[in-house]
Amino acid sequence: MRDIRARIAQAGVTHRRVATLAGYHPTAFSRHISGDGPPPDDFVERVHEAIDVLECAEMAAEEARRRVLAKYAARRRPQRHERRKGTGESPARIRAMAMPGAAS
Repeated sequence: MRDIRARIAQAGVTHRRVATLAGYHPTAFSRHISGDGPPPDDFVERVHEAIDVLECAEMAAEEARRRVLAKYAARRRPQRHERRKGTGESPARIRAMAMPGAAS
């Protein structure tokens, strides 16, 4: 059961989430993990499958977060302190114009 505890810690999820997704009551899950009660035959497989699902969900959520933030950053108008005084140009655009062979 140490491998399950280590995997839960590595995935950064709670025992309660894993137990619920695997179909166990959190108290029974804790008993099986600690060795106080004999686990069902399919316990290890169900727990590993639940952790896999939670890891995939977290990776998908992180990717969605990145896409939304990138989209927001691309749409965002530069703030006054980010623009070159008097020109209204953003520093990134100014750098791009200053580079030889850069097309706007």
